[in-house]
Amino acid sequence: MSNGKEDQSTILGSVDHEGRLRSCDGGSKENRRTKNATSKNSCKEHNMALRIRLEWYDKSTDLGLGEELSNIIEDNDFVFTTLGLTDEHQIFDGGYNVLPEWISLLQSYFTHPIDTARHDYQIAFRLP
Repeated sequence: MSNGKEDQSTILGSVDHEGRLRSCDGGSKENRRTKNATSKNSCKEHNMALRIRLEWYDKSTDLGLGEELSNIIEDNDFVFTTLGLTDEHQIFDGGYNVLPEWISLLQSYFTHPIDTARHDYQIAFRLP
């Protein structure tokens, strides 16, 4: 479901001196409501700084109600390991439904109180 805002993200990438993709970003809002950690083809590089975007939706209408962007996180390995996403290959492509076991970690990065009784939540990872 769209929250009325167009997705302005584009694919961003750079190749290091050995020809490896260093970073990427992008994805469509259309697939965010259903995507879980199942995609392939890595574009994540360890210890790269990132931001997490938290989006919340009305449970009955699926309309987007708000979003908040975390501060820059320097240690992505800690975040990906804690969330169980170390094998996720397209970490910057699309969004992920927030799982109950993620809430305690995610709450530390946001001022919006995560309340799964009131809202559905998704996160997306972005480069700073």
